[in-house]
Amino acid sequence: MMRGVILGAVLLLAGCAPITASMDLSPAEAVRRAVERQDYGRAREILRRQEARGEAALPRSQAVHVQRLAAALEQAMLLQAAGHLRRGEWAAAEAAYRRGLACCPDSRALAAARDRAREEQAARLQALHMRLLLARGRHLARLAGLYPQWLRLAPQDAAARREWEMVRAQVGPMAQALTRLGARALAEDAPFLAVESLELARALAPGEAAERRLQAARAAREDRLQALQERRRAEAESQGRARLAALRGALAAGELMGARRHLQALAADPPAGADLEALRADLERAVTARMESGLEAGRRHYLAGRIREALAVWRGLQRLRPGDAELAAHVRRAERALESLRALEGMSVPAEEAPGDAKAGDIGAQGRTQGGEQEHQQDP
Repeated sequence: MMRGVILGAVLLLAGCAPITASMDLSPAEAVRRAVERQDYGRAREILRRQEARGEAALPRSQAVHVQRLAAALEQAMLLQAAGHLRRGEWAAAEAAYRRGLACCPDSRALAAARDRAREEQAARLQALHMRLLLARGRHLARLAGLYPQWLRLAPQDAAARREWEMVRAQVGPMAQALTRLGARALAEDAPFLAVESLELARALAPGEAAERRLQAARAAREDRLQALQERRRAEAESQGRARLAALRGALAAGELMGARRHLQALAADPPAGADLEALRADLERAVTARMESGLEAGRRHYLAGRIREALAVWRGLQRLRPGDAELAAHVRRAERALESLRALEGMSVPAEEAPGDAKAGDIGAQGRTQGGEQEHQQDP
């Protein structure tokens, strides 16, 4: 007995020793030791307590360093746990959160992330449980249909009869579980799941009550389908109205390529009351007006010797009417003229030529300009 008393006293003193020692430590030493153990929650608690007393456990720079260490550990644990979650390693993620909170127990970010992970895990487990229940129900329903057929063909098969009895023993509890699942799904506004589970429940345990529950679920499903269809129609109508407004805005702003794209989208799913033929006519009139003004602007550039500008205008018009023959002829003529102009520029005399040579070059340029005008006038 004396040995037991001595052993108890030794254990008590050993347990109290760290407490006494920690009570003898200065705040700065206590913070240092807490940081060495990565117990940043304890370190920050000491710093806050000393600050509330109007004292400083550490110099300002060291206190900031402790806060940075705690924030770095917090971020590292968050990233580590997030990596585990991406790989579906739920236990490892929980362990990372636990380690982080052990070192930073006052971390709201770690606690919130852990709670979100637990909620997601619980939701996934519930969904998986429902899938397993439905899979077992379908399996039992198939077996419940096959064994009676087997026994009608082989009534003397004792092994099949024993297996059938075991299946029948599972049918009742499974039908009840599926009925509860269907009722819960219906209460939570999930009619598709309710119909699936109640159909299996009725197949396993037919009856008037099962039929009534199933019909109620089917009615709820039809209501949901109708609501979804109405919402899709409303969304399509709203989108069509927005496209119609965008088309009219593009026409008003002269953005004819954009107007054409909007018109093509409207033709695929026109809103109610939209007159697509009138819209096409409006767009065609705008394109015709743009073509006429663009052709004339290109001619003016061409006659003035601005071949590149004329070609840019006409090529831009080709995006509006790619198959226009007159426009294609203008583009080909301008391209030939531009090639000739580049060839002549390549043969031009260097800048340090004599003044008389430069004047001759000016006369040649005038001749080319006049020749270009004559070519345009002769071209159909």
